Amino acid sequence: MISLIKKYLDLNQYSNAQESFEDLYYSHPNFPSLFSITDSFDALGIENVAAKIPKEQFPELPNIFLANCNDEIVLVDKSKELIKINYENGDRRMVTTNQFFDEWNGIIVAIEPNENLKIDTVKFSFKTESILIFIFGLISIGGAFMYFGFNYFSLTFMITSVIGIVFSVFILQEKFGIKNEITSKICSGNETSCNSVIQSKNGKIGGSFSFSDLTIVFFTTNLFSLLLNPNQSIYIISLVSTLAIPIVIYSIWLQKVVIKKWCTLCLIISFLLVIQSSAFLFFYQTNSIVAIFFNGYYYFFSLAFMFTSWYFISPLIESKIQSTKKIAELIRFKRNFKIFDSLSKPIQSLFGFKELKGITFGNSSAKLKLTLFISPSCPHCHTAFEDAYNLFLKYQSKVEVKILFNINPNNGENPYLAVVQNLLNINIKNNNNVLEAIIDWHIKKMDLDSWLTKWANEEMSSRVDNQILSQYNWCLNNDFNYSPVKIVNSKILSDQYTIAELHYFLNDFVDSSQEGTTYISHAI
Repeated sequence: MISLIKKYLDLNQYSNAQESFEDLYYSHPNFPSLFSITDSFDALGIENVAAKIPKEQFPELPNIFLANCNDEIVLVDKSKELIKINYENGDRRMVTTNQFFDEWNGIIVAIEPNENLKIDTVKFSFKTESILIFIFGLISIGGAFMYFGFNYFSLTFMITSVIGIVFSVFILQEKFGIKNEITSKICSGNETSCNSVIQSKNGKIGGSFSFSDLTIVFFTTNLFSLLLNPNQSIYIISLVSTLAIPIVIYSIWLQKVVIKKWCTLCLIISFLLVIQSSAFLFFYQTNSIVAIFFNGYYYFFSLAFMFTSWYFISPLIESKIQSTKKIAELIRFKRNFKIFDSLSKPIQSLFGFKELKGITFGNSSAKLKLTLFISPSCPHCHTAFEDAYNLFLKYQSKVEVKILFNINPNNGENPYLAVVQNLLNINIKNNNNVLEAIIDWHIKKMDLDSWLTKWANEEMSSRVDNQILSQYNWCLNNDFNYSPVKIVNSKILSDQYTIAELHYFLNDFVDSSQEGTTYISHAI
């Protein structure tokens, strides 16, 4: 399903959000439900709707959307006369509207196109790296061409080896469980299952080494030896390919008789081996097998190098992939709202909490009400406020933020008391400027003298000291002798969660608000 959604995001100008969506989707506690899709869209701030639409309203739907057809999520394009249905396995179908109605249960997911395009730096970096590897490969092959000169046979071996490496990588992706849209298209079909063949125990050679490892070692060895000396390497490559024919026969028998599923990737590899082995019939007429082996030192050097390299690299790749999967599972566990709720603790006393006056911004009707008790001299408070402000910026309609202060108003030796006094004074007299003033202090981190020069007011409201005192006393009564104190309604949030992670639970807060559940966090 992920490839369809990533394609849908790309079509709506959200290509920069593809990787973030994938992380959120796979780590969602309700993966792979429809809710996990819409909730991940919400977490990224992508406006979306999931609904059951009457068929009469079908013409009003956007041209491209996700739909549930025959209990499967598909990508639908109705921009032309016939409706195009894209499936997860890469298949595509063109159907009439009536045919679509027969398969569609009315459920759709649609997103608003992105009108604020941003440069996808991550994707650009990845493309740049791929281009550099491609250029390096071209330079290496071009240098070998110029130095040695390639004939028809060596050129054929070079091309088939490069193709073999590409399809060997596809096979390894299937082995490690990495989804690839190209592989999905190649391996689609009723009698085709690349995954079943590649993951089969019958494909093991010994220990953790399998035929999928053998193919990447074989073709990279071929390419490396051809770059070192193409004219001598083609003989030994053709001989080794010929010796591998029994493996080709075994692979076909395994797919046909034992697994009863075809692996298109494996068949392509087998075909490449047959092409390379066919040259041996010609070479054998002019060279003895002993002579071929004698001239194969470049090949054996390449084989030793590639086998040793892959022997050490393969476990590292597999370990990294498994670690990524475990991290996704842990994040999914952490994002479970029941876990979040169970780790939250009620505060000692809520008496007087609602009456505390502070700096408030956001939607007053929001179900998530985040309150911070901060101190102007606390470095962690800078981070807490910035996280809260970023949460507000991204989800303004779903969050209300309230800033209070945990500072002793009777401590005249604290120079930062003036910051709190002036912030609350600005909030009382000119609420429109208070957000800029607190951003100057906690995000822009202006020094005290510069900030006071810009924001200090000689006319101090009589209510300021009372507000500071009531906030300070409330913290004392609840043993909050630290800052920041992060309050999400009325429970102590576990140290395991940060303000930035609250967006995972926005929809859960809406549901829980109906039961009167609210949420305060210990400072780190």
